[in-house]
Amino acid sequence: MINTVFSDEIINPTELKKNQRHWLTKAQRQPVTVKFGDSGLAIVDRELMKNLYAEKKYAELVVKYCQERTEAKDKSTVFPWLNSLDDEEKKEFHDEFLTTFIKVSQDNNWTEMEYLLEDWKATAEAESNPEFMEAWKNRGNIEDYVTLDEPKE
Repeated sequence: MINTVFSDEIINPTELKKNQRHWLTKAQRQPVTVKFGDSGLAIVDRELMKNLYAEKKYAELVVKYCQERTEAKDKSTVFPWLNSLDDEEKKEFHDEFLTTFIKVSQDNNWTEMEYLLEDWKATAEAESNPEFMEAWKNRGNIEDYVTLDEPKE
């Protein structure tokens, strides 16, 4: 058994077979690599892998988005819907996007990142529809609404 820089332990298939319960329990806390031919097969906790994939996905978006901003491109290809937002909203999105990424990277609540992107996309889509925005701005006064009686049981 060898420890590596990735904090996993490398074992051979015979060792896994002999002490299966031990290695599977250990794999719940840290990766265990089973040396198989010229390659290794990792046994890793499912939740850890889910979080690693989500982090990779959003880290790529953050890097691509930041590259776009650094290059001062007029139109976003990472988030095409950003083009519907004004400069102040783009700044607000930028701050929220990076702050949320840092936060969820620490607590692994990746749905929060998904909600943020969905909300901003919906905002941009609404703002790109002038009829909707006009209707929203002129939706009436609260005094114009009627209160409905609750049904009696």
